[in-house]
Amino acid sequence: MKIYIDLSNLMLVDFVTGIQRVVREITARIVNESSHEFCLMTYNFRKNAFQKLSNELFVRYFTVGDIEKEAVTTDEIIRIEDIPSGAVFFDIDSVWNARLNRSWLLPILKRSGVKIVTQLYDLIPITHPQFCHSSTTANFMTYVGANLKYADLIITNSNTTVQALDDLTDKLGIERKKSIVVPLSSDFTNNGSSEDRDEVDPEVKEIADKGKYLLMLGTIEPRKNHSLVIDALESGLAEAGMRAIFAGRIGWNVEELEKRMKEHPLYNESLFFVERPDDATVDYLYKHAFAVAFPTFNEGFGLPIIESFMRGTPVVASDIGVLHEVAGEYADYFDPNDKDDLVRCVKSLMDDPALYEQRRERLKSYVPYTWDESARDMLAALETLDEEQKRVPGDVKIKQLVCLTARNEDMLATLPYIEEFMPFITEMVLMTPDKNVEEIKNNYHGRLELKFLTDSEILAGQKLPEDHSTRNFFLRCLALKNPVFDDVFIMTDDDYRPLRTITQDVFIKDGAYNAYYCYDLSRWRGTYSSPTSFDVSMRKTRKFLAGQGYPTKMYASHQMQVIDKRIYNEMTERFPEIISQGLCEWATYFNYGASNYPGMFRPVPYVAMGWPGVRSDWYVDVVPEDFLFENHYSFLYTPGQVFAGLSEEFGENVREENQIKTIRFANELRKQREARCVYDSYAQSYWIQYLEIPSFTLMPVKGEDGKYSVAVYAPAYYQAKAGEWTRIPFNVDKDVFELLGTKKILLNYWFTDENGVNLTTTGRIMVDPDDLSFLLPVLSPGCPERCILNIKAILEDKDIAGSAAVRANIIE
Repeated sequence: MKIYIDLSNLMLVDFVTGIQRVVREITARIVNESSHEFCLMTYNFRKNAFQKLSNELFVRYFTVGDIEKEAVTTDEIIRIEDIPSGAVFFDIDSVWNARLNRSWLLPILKRSGVKIVTQLYDLIPITHPQFCHSSTTANFMTYVGANLKYADLIITNSNTTVQALDDLTDKLGIERKKSIVVPLSSDFTNNGSSEDRDEVDPEVKEIADKGKYLLMLGTIEPRKNHSLVIDALESGLAEAGMRAIFAGRIGWNVEELEKRMKEHPLYNESLFFVERPDDATVDYLYKHAFAVAFPTFNEGFGLPIIESFMRGTPVVASDIGVLHEVAGEYADYFDPNDKDDLVRCVKSLMDDPALYEQRRERLKSYVPYTWDESARDMLAALETLDEEQKRVPGDVKIKQLVCLTARNEDMLATLPYIEEFMPFITEMVLMTPDKNVEEIKNNYHGRLELKFLTDSEILAGQKLPEDHSTRNFFLRCLALKNPVFDDVFIMTDDDYRPLRTITQDVFIKDGAYNAYYCYDLSRWRGTYSSPTSFDVSMRKTRKFLAGQGYPTKMYASHQMQVIDKRIYNEMTERFPEIISQGLCEWATYFNYGASNYPGMFRPVPYVAMGWPGVRSDWYVDVVPEDFLFENHYSFLYTPGQVFAGLSEEFGENVREENQIKTIRFANELRKQREARCVYDSYAQSYWIQYLEIPSFTLMPVKGEDGKYSVAVYAPAYYQAKAGEWTRIPFNVDKDVFELLGTKKILLNYWFTDENGVNLTTTGRIMVDPDDLSFLLPVLSPGCPERCILNIKAILEDKDIAGSAAVRANIIE
């Protein structure tokens, strides 16, 4: 299992207390577990990506401390979209106030098929917002909301937090989350300080050695209730010889408390504040305290209690459920709203030495929960995601190929490739119009057993939809109820051709179905301003999948794929309304399967050439590592196209020609990657220089006469590879339509040299009023040079235009 951990907050702060201590201790232990691969990361805002941390140096810094923290971060970049399907994203840090908002991050990870595990320390900002800053409460609610929707597992430190979480989901009327309790520990094996760990702060030691004191460790904040201890000092504890030491850092909204503390007559006499003590000093304070006071109003766990017990120091704690769960019979309890009850609790120990010694003696029987055990159980919790997964049985044998076709000529041309290169296929089911059956029967004489399922048999009187994508999805959903299909088969289209001999392992391997994806639906643009039936289907599918919280990988990879009809039919029975909605059969099925049966589906990059047909069609985000199938387009064999001069029919030289095709198409994708690399490098440099993405924007402008016109706002400069297509972000302000009343905006774009001589033909595109943020496909001049990129926006029904001319660097 590959586990990604975001440690941005830990790497950012200069203190290691509370949650940061938990993050440090757990991570430093589990990262060396050899049965899993751990990837530690920190978020880089400027690059909008994670940077990988060195596992070895992370452990070294936080355990030995002989290097600088900066040395832990490597130069390796991990883009969010690069976190692979099936991996685990473990959110262990305090990230609700982080710049990388989880309401944005988690759906992206979920769409990619990543499993999300969150360490939830408490729900205090929701259950007790009066103790939290308003911005923290708002951020925390967003954080929890994202996890309620997308997290696969919640790990808590107490059953009290689980109950609070269940209460919240019950009130919201949503399904309870799977949760596992893993208690925390407190030993200081990993110190996280580059200073000498054996040296106690001498000034603090002098304070501690002067007499009895109550210790409060942690951030000073309203919820921790430090005021009650000061009240208790004033109400008799100081007079009885008891002192108080607050150790930690100043938090939020405690200005009055800080002033009261530092201006108090007892300050530096009976009341002391030790700011950000190191671990050796904390350890000394724990060991020499008369007792640890924990007057908190609410808590997720109560780490100082465990730290006290492990050092044999008694604890007086708030009488609240979570602390009873953590401390049990080992602590003495008081009402956190009653200073006199705190005085009573402490003085009972002060006035009765035998009772006090009894408390200390009882702590000798306390069995601490070590960080090693916490780390072990935390890892075991993560592993439950893997243990619960079903697998594809090892005895599954595929013999059946299924194809939906209305084109006899294409089907008959493809059958010889199947016969030659798929020896394990012995049977083929053709879903086809009734009129097509006889022609195929009369013209096919190969080894495959052909079975037919006609439209009339599938529809059983229902009307066939007119839209191409809607029709295909509708027919497949209805057809798969028919017993003619095996439980597991290969689904194809009539123009998907294998290129060389393939085995069943292409489709099923190591107990999982290989699910070949080519893109992510959240980024699919399609044909701008004139979307095809395919494009509309992709958009509908993305909306459906996102609405269910499923991944949104695009599996319409234009190649053969394995189908388990039991899972497919389960999907349509669960969501019967989608059958007539024109969704993508590939993306709905595989994303449904990967979400509900993650152990049975392995998303892998697609292995088809001819998709895209030409490199100018769309950016290839997922690069095929191999080519096993051809998505056959006849136009690719015409003069000037990638397969010109090769045969598109099956013949004796098919294997050799398929090898040539593989080389040629791989070269086409390489050219696109090189062009994109040039543009991406330019965009990154532009971001660093201007802190914005280079893009064009069409906006309305108001003249001195009060009339509106339009202006094109452009980047300071542009850069692209010679002779290649680049897609430039273009935005149209909706006010252009509203203020000028236009309905037709034509964009023209072309390159000229510095003297105004045209270097390219003019590209044209009509703006779609329903899609005002798009990518403008621009073909660069064929030769490297300095030139001008011209953009002109024409409001055709208003006789109004705006333009921009941008200096362009066209490089080899």
